[in-house]
Amino acid sequence: MSNPMDINRYFIMGIVSLFSMAAVTANAQTTIHVPADQPTIQSGIDAAINGDTVLVAPGSYSEGIDLKGKAITVTSSDGAARTIIDASQVYVGVLFGSGETQASVLNGFTIQNAGNNHWPNNAHAPNMDGLQIIGANPTIANNIITHNHGYGIEINFGSAIITGNTISYTTTQYDPNQDFGCDYDDGAGIQVSGDAGMSTVISNNIIEHNKAQCDGGAIRLWAAAGVPNITNNIIRYNQAYNGGGGAIAMFNGFRVSIIQNLIYGNIAFQTGGGLYLVTGNGGSTTNPLSVFLVNNTIVGNGISTTTPGTAISVGTQIEFAAAAGQAGFFNNLIISGDSFPAIACDPTYQYLSAGPPVTQNNDIFNYAGPTFGGWCPDPAGSNGNVSADPRFTTFSNQFFHLQSGSAAIDSGTNSAPNLPILDLNGNPRIQNGVVDMGVYEGGAPGSTNSSQNGFSISASQASLTVLPGHSQSVSLTLTPTGGYTGSISLTRSTPPAYALYFFQPFTVLAVPGDNSTLSTNFFVTNAASPPVGNVVSDSHSPAFLSLGSFIGLMGLFLLNNGKKKQGNLPRHSIHFIFFFVLAMSVITETSCGGNGSSGGSSTTTSNSSTFPVVITATGIGNASISKTVTINVTIPPQ
Repeated sequence: MSNPMDINRYFIMGIVSLFSMAAVTANAQTTIHVPADQPTIQSGIDAAINGDTVLVAPGSYSEGIDLKGKAITVTSSDGAARTIIDASQVYVGVLFGSGETQASVLNGFTIQNAGNNHWPNNAHAPNMDGLQIIGANPTIANNIITHNHGYGIEINFGSAIITGNTISYTTTQYDPNQDFGCDYDDGAGIQVSGDAGMSTVISNNIIEHNKAQCDGGAIRLWAAAGVPNITNNIIRYNQAYNGGGGAIAMFNGFRVSIIQNLIYGNIAFQTGGGLYLVTGNGGSTTNPLSVFLVNNTIVGNGISTTTPGTAISVGTQIEFAAAAGQAGFFNNLIISGDSFPAIACDPTYQYLSAGPPVTQNNDIFNYAGPTFGGWCPDPAGSNGNVSADPRFTTFSNQFFHLQSGSAAIDSGTNSAPNLPILDLNGNPRIQNGVVDMGVYEGGAPGSTNSSQNGFSISASQASLTVLPGHSQSVSLTLTPTGGYTGSISLTRSTPPAYALYFFQPFTVLAVPGDNSTLSTNFFVTNAASPPVGNVVSDSHSPAFLSLGSFIGLMGLFLLNNGKKKQGNLPRHSIHFIFFFVLAMSVITETSCGGNGSSGGSSTTTSNSSTFPVVITATGIGNASISKTVTINVTIPPQ
């Protein structure tokens, strides 16, 4: 017979087990489906607890979301292309601002249009961003972050793992016509600033076509804490409008690892078309290496300025404006096609360095100018460095592979710090016993068709008519052929005295060798004032036109005085007088052939002049070539 105490013990144990099972069930991970369980992504986040997954079905969701410090995974069921967070109505698409950790994951979304309905935002606050990370350390994976204002991803006093994303077409949150200084520094694809205690990892992303109003078109590091790690990214066709670093700019930091990135076709207005590194020295000129560039392919980046100044040597691929001696270059391909140096060290800051950058086993080559400028000496011929055409070829639809027989094959150093195990395509990094230079390992079949190197230029239209006080533009398209690598400068023939002609965004374009088309706009402004008396259909005198305007202005004056002190007239009488004189002024202007928008083209005389404007595109690089296109511009005189 069982002991009652045993029975009670077993009963209590059973109850405890049931409660334990209930507790486990309560704490088990839950998947919250959007919109099946919750109508919006934010309501799904609000309903989640740590460990949960918010699974979002395909569709477009017009909202901004905040993870609110939760260690959850917010992911799409069918990938970024089909699952869109449209942030047009808000300033920030996704916010991590409550101490989120790497367990807070955003995966598989398109985040687009942040701030569209608030742009331009000239009130200085709040900031617009595709993703905003403040004091947090989340994981951002496999997203398309595109067409946002401000920054694509902005990190302040935080860090992040940013991997597998495409970050593109980011632009300023301010009016670009009034924001060409370095006061806001927005537009970069990724901005990292402030001491976070952890390092940001930027790996395996495509960062392209972003437009920074100042520095760092793709990535901007400002006093970024830890050791930012930039690895295995493709960084191309980004722009820095009023500063340096078309691809990457670094300020007030002295540690960064830039490993095995393909960086090409970026452009800066001032210097450092590829990289602009203002490296701190930690208070000493004898610090060990802390900036590492290993197995990168940096090619065909450019600068737009044609007057860099006499005191500063300008580097098209890399510019050092501070402690260059802390940088180490290993196994890189740094290839330029410009009259400026490929790499330059600003003499103003030479005192911060005990010596020049450490360079081992690199190919640093310029088709059209010097390889090194400023105070840094050219290392070619020592420490395994060469200066030779890398003989790029296309392999499996990828540019910048090394043609068999290239001097960069089997010419790196296996002892390079932070040497990757795999190349950019996932192939073993060391083959034939010695690592190659650049991002790809192994020679590829094919040849360089140097005889076909060149480009063509075309215009969207062959003629323009520009009325006095107006502007018109033509889109120019440049199409490289044969892997042309270098720069293209745009000039135009002399216009009439009262016509203003300019190119936007740049007068110098960077051509990296991937045969991608380039474009810019050619603007024509007729600076002459619109005609007043030279009117075709006018049967009245100019004095009567002025009288109508005067009557209208007097009406405004009477109304204003009527609001302040109405004297002996009732307020409604003042309103009546105002509307009467305003109506009379409108009738007068209309009957006199007023210079309105609907009649703009009929108010000028036929004494117009047509000027053929010849636009010349001059290329230097692995081919020297010049092409022209003519625009017939008709400008009616004043």
